[in-house]
Amino acid sequence: MNTCLNGKRWSFSELLSNEISPWDVLSWSSGIEKADDYARVFYNRSENFEDDPFLCQCLEGFLGKKCEYQLLFDPSSFNKAWPILFKAHRNSEGHQLYGSILCYETLKCDSGMLCLDWRDVCNGQQNCMDGLDEENCDLLEFNECENDEYRCTDGMCIAEEYWLDASLDCMDWTDEAFDLHGDTCVSYPWPIYCDDHTCPIASCWNDSFTFSGRPYAFYDICPNSSICFSQYRIADGLTDCALGEDEDSRAVEKRNYCHNIQKHRLQCSPEQMTCLSLANLVQFRNVRGTCVNKYDIKIKGEGQYLYSIRCADTIGLSDCNLLRYYIGNSSIPNSNFTNTDAESSSEQRSPGVTPFHYYCDTFWDEQPLPDDENKTNCQSWICPEEFFRCNTGQCILTDWVCDGEWDCSDASDEFGLPKQWINHNEHLSTQLNDRKKLCKANYAALPFRDFCNFSREYPCYRSTVSHPLDVNKYPPCINHVQIGDGIEDCYGCIDEKNTFKDCNGNMLGYTLKCGNKCAGSLQKCDKNTVCSTSVLCSYKNHHIFHVNPLLEINKPIKHRFYLLYSRSDTYLNHKKSRYFNRTDILHDHPYEVYFNIFVLTENATKQIGSFLHPIYFDFLPAFRLATVLKYPSWISNSTFNPCIPNPCNANAYCNPILNKMRYYICSCKSGYSGSKCENYHTECSIYCSSDSICRPNYRGVIASTQHPLCICPFGYFGPRCHLRNDACLSNPCGLNATCYPSYDPSGENNVICVCSKRFYGDRCQNEKLMIHIQVNMSALITVSVTQFYDHFKLFNTLSLSHQQVTHGLPQIIRYDNDREKFPLMALLKIYQEMLSPRYFIVYAQWLTGPINITSTPVECPHVLDIFSQVCITAVIQSKSEQQHHHRRQLFGSSTSRIPTSGYRVDSYKVYFNGQLVEGLSASSFKDLGYGYGKDIMHVFFMGKQIKGASGSSFQVLAGGWYSKDFMDVYYWGEKLPGASGSSFQVLSGQYAKDFMDVFYAGKKIQGASASSFKVLGNGYAKDSWDTYYMGEKVHNG
Repeated sequence: MNTCLNGKRWSFSELLSNEISPWDVLSWSSGIEKADDYARVFYNRSENFEDDPFLCQCLEGFLGKKCEYQLLFDPSSFNKAWPILFKAHRNSEGHQLYGSILCYETLKCDSGMLCLDWRDVCNGQQNCMDGLDEENCDLLEFNECENDEYRCTDGMCIAEEYWLDASLDCMDWTDEAFDLHGDTCVSYPWPIYCDDHTCPIASCWNDSFTFSGRPYAFYDICPNSSICFSQYRIADGLTDCALGEDEDSRAVEKRNYCHNIQKHRLQCSPEQMTCLSLANLVQFRNVRGTCVNKYDIKIKGEGQYLYSIRCADTIGLSDCNLLRYYIGNSSIPNSNFTNTDAESSSEQRSPGVTPFHYYCDTFWDEQPLPDDENKTNCQSWICPEEFFRCNTGQCILTDWVCDGEWDCSDASDEFGLPKQWINHNEHLSTQLNDRKKLCKANYAALPFRDFCNFSREYPCYRSTVSHPLDVNKYPPCINHVQIGDGIEDCYGCIDEKNTFKDCNGNMLGYTLKCGNKCAGSLQKCDKNTVCSTSVLCSYKNHHIFHVNPLLEINKPIKHRFYLLYSRSDTYLNHKKSRYFNRTDILHDHPYEVYFNIFVLTENATKQIGSFLHPIYFDFLPAFRLATVLKYPSWISNSTFNPCIPNPCNANAYCNPILNKMRYYICSCKSGYSGSKCENYHTECSIYCSSDSICRPNYRGVIASTQHPLCICPFGYFGPRCHLRNDACLSNPCGLNATCYPSYDPSGENNVICVCSKRFYGDRCQNEKLMIHIQVNMSALITVSVTQFYDHFKLFNTLSLSHQQVTHGLPQIIRYDNDREKFPLMALLKIYQEMLSPRYFIVYAQWLTGPINITSTPVECPHVLDIFSQVCITAVIQSKSEQQHHHRRQLFGSSTSRIPTSGYRVDSYKVYFNGQLVEGLSASSFKDLGYGYGKDIMHVFFMGKQIKGASGSSFQVLAGGWYSKDFMDVYYWGEKLPGASGSSFQVLSGQYAKDFMDVFYAGKKIQGASASSFKVLGNGYAKDSWDTYYMGEKVHNG
């Protein structure tokens, strides 16, 4: 059918004769495939086209190749219609809030009346009658992450840079100081955040290893229950055992259960070794906390409240770095952590600088040479008193001694422990002697006990003999002193696992090294896979995204996308059978994600390498890979380039695996495919543009398998790479910016405007308000901070909007303000020899035009100085009053009591501030504080009766701002219209709510949702879709 259902039909001939460009056609919403096909003939008029091809110019609100689809709500654009659709979900009145349940049918499960939701798989609760939904879940629960990764509570690993970056990356939302509520997900188009959200899991263990070859981190903390889980859940602030043993300080042994991930968990103190996650630090409801020293409530127990630290991209004020460093420093003994972010929230540790406490801690922090663990240097290192000192001089926690895993590079924490402790370790002798008993128990599990004397020997196959398996001729034992001596004595370098490097330049660890190749310990005995690359799966899926280094060098962009499992019968049957084959799950990983990196220039498109990430948890319904692609330091060093002796044939290019040193893949040249690139596909020359790279069979089995994948050259896009990216041709950013194409798939935000210094806005259309101040002041100053404050009119308060840190005293203060109004006031905060700061007002006035002034800052006197003067005056006045009124008597009997609120009661009467209160019964009177009082019938505020208030049910709520009886609510003695006393509750900071409405300072917040309302601290609050400051909605900009 060659018609357009809701638009005008244009033949290619008509388009060409009217010189309508492909870029114009893109705005017709008829599909990028049609526009790309038209571009092929538009830019090359010699191209032939048959069968009278045509395009549809869709009417507003319609889209599709034949304009067969329609946008609802707002027909002008998809980006506008989509949020409006979700906004309609916010009003549940008359609408179904949640849709049909999405059933997970890949796993056949008898779950009763309800079908199995994919989130029910590995959620710690049996949903299938036979418990199949909890099979193999221990593999994720006990998963271990690399040193440069953050471990989510459920065991998932994400790049450490994504921890506390104000954007949710863990599927269980445990990497950030905020989360999303269920009604929020219904109301906003956030599929990656919401649709892939998983619930906490709890599984069981066995004597297995993780995919990285590490033993399960397990401690049996629930002896009275069959439930068991990763030891990282012990002392984390959340109860997992049925009887709460995992959080009971009396039941939990004093040891560090999360030392492998300690830098991401808060430790209260060396005496209280907790593993508190973010969820237990930042919630306002955590008023009691876990730490005895209150370190989980306030910084160092007495500073800023942790719940008030803002780390959420929805607010725009971020203190993520402060949380990162506070948590990271909590486990460092005698840490002198200070809140440096109070002056500059953007201050970060300089890259490449190793912190002092990282030296001689057994972890390799410097690359490519781990000089921070140099044995000679560590011999002179002084360990903290509470730490164990290895024979190498390295320092470790005493709980790591005899824990079954080497930490000292010479294994002196596990083998060869002395009978008598001397030098540094002598004062720990009682504790260490108890630990030695664990070592003896560990020795019982070692092999070759009939050959080796474990008191002085370590059992292993020897690498220095001709037949290491002949243990009768060559006893499988080495002396303890040979461990960590830099010489390979054990087969596979086991004795040097903490001193040798693996193929990636990292500590060897459990990796098996075979000459110049490496393999994980789990794969070393698999057939045809020992020390070799994994076999590529035939199933492929792809996603293309563009990175502009000029735009992202200072503000990286997270590229989020889905890769879908095939739903074909072949792959579904494979996934079903694989779910019940644990051996297959452990040793065979058929899915891998390759990030192929191409450099696009005007003259060429060249692949420079790839990043390889195996997917270990493909048996789960959904899994997320959250990583940062980092170019290795050796990329420009030809010595480490595995492609220098070109190992690939003539039909392929050699490309290094950038996250695995000395590994490479042979990428077929354009048009070729096959394991040896032996097959050439003629359709490449027909389908893809001549300047593109053609990848046959790369579109996978989900869609368009009949066509190859075309990788477009610089400046082109589309499925066949014929479309030119002319987004910047019309100069949409204007004269105040540089225009860059965005490659936005929707085509609605097709440019990124990088503004010049004086302008801002999405099109750089707004000029910044200039503030130029010449400071007329001289002083010897170490550092100074200039702070600009806005005025919040409703409550007559000041709010910090911008600050600048300067070494010494600034002579000129310049600030280009990218908002509509000027700050009301500028304050200069100076430090002299790091003493207490002094404060100066630079200016304080209402301004509407550019500020270009010379200021002589006026110092603000310290409040104690003012207070001392007031006290002197008050003493003089007090003495004068005593002389004139010394005969004044107290009103009433000598047994009177004076409540702090101003009420006084004698045997018969009640008084407020000395005045008799009529109507109150002294016998049943109760002083409620905050100016409130009541008897059995009546309620009074500041000595005056509150009409209609019930004395029998009246109560003053926390803070004294609000009070209520069974029916009504009062704010400072005045009835609060519309508030329900039965459901009313005080939140914090003058915020309160009932079951319908939210209130601030006695006033209803219009439009706020009580069900999702949450106080963030420092005057801020939010519900599912809006943010509020001191009861007022915060508007964008």
